[in-house]
Amino acid sequence: MWFSSYKLLEKKKLTPDVYEMIFSDWNETTNKPGQFMTFMLPKTKFGRAYSICETSNDKYIFIIKRVENGRWWSIEITDLEVGEELKAVWPSGHFVLKENNKAKMFLATWVGLAPLYNQLKAVADLWLTYKTKLIFGLREKADLFYAEKFEELKEKINFSYEIYFSKEEVEWYKHWHITEYLKSENIAGYEEFYMCGSPYMMDEAIEKLENLGIPRENIHNEKF
Repeated sequence: MWFSSYKLLEKKKLTPDVYEMIFSDWNETTNKPGQFMTFMLPKTKFGRAYSICETSNDKYIFIIKRVENGRWWSIEITDLEVGEELKAVWPSGHFVLKENNKAKMFLATWVGLAPLYNQLKAVADLWLTYKTKLIFGLREKADLFYAEKFEELKEKINFSYEIYFSKEEVEWYKHWHITEYLKSENIAGYEEFYMCGSPYMMDEAIEKLENLGIPRENIHNEKF
């Protein structure tokens, strides 16, 4: 198992409880779009996996949701100060973007967006032309992040997106759960489906897609 040291270069609050954390990569390790890294937390010394959201030169970017009354590890990592270092296992995982020209739909809730954004960014960086669409679910508008990045993707690739809020009705946005989008007329023309987020969302999405005739081997998912 390969370990390396990563220094926290930047920490920014994207929403009241979602942080963007940028770590340096002194060893220039490689990764495939959709992989994760396992950090050794500084106090408890436990390992926790976080999907890579984006790579930029010698940096790795993560989006991490801080849960005050549940996931103690999210508190420990978001409490890090800029300049601190963590040990981490090099990127790994099999939830990666398939190297083909099939039109792809991506479904994400919360920070489950991370590996999917990494995959979409890879499509943009390679200037691939196949159709892509993101369905992104959150509770309310205050939870929204990266909307400006979605607009940037639209300028580079054949990309569109829909944003759903389950707990708030907001003009110009969809209301309820993202699985509501999975209807025959909406998925027509898409051949592969990638999803990450709530296990409940993914279980329902997989069932709906299979009932609509999508082969299970064309549905790729990762739970957090």
